[in-house]
Amino acid sequence: MLKTTSLACVIAASFIASSAFAGVSGTVKTSKKSSSKKLNMKSDPQCSKLATDKVSNEIVVNGGGLAVTFVYIKNPPKNKYKAPKTMVKLDQKGCRYSP
Repeated sequence: MLKTTSLACVIAASFIASSAFAGVSGTVKTSKKSSSKKLNMKSDPQCSKLATDKVSNEIVVNGGGLAVTFVYIKNPPKNKYKAPKTMVKLDQKGCRYSP
């Protein structure tokens, strides 16, 4: 479901960006009810040791919306874009990324 949601966001963002050239904003929603699950980090033994808790509910917003969402636009329209005035900090703590 998350892959489908991510793909839909990328497609929507690409369409919006190609027609507007002004920026992209929106909301990412899921139709599935949220449930806290333990993160599966078995592929990395060091991260697996750190993953003792469940996914925090702070990433899920009321109404099925997702907070802290990253959208990647693959093959954006060719143009020159100004860099944002404020930098976005994406940090990694305990094998998890946080904004």
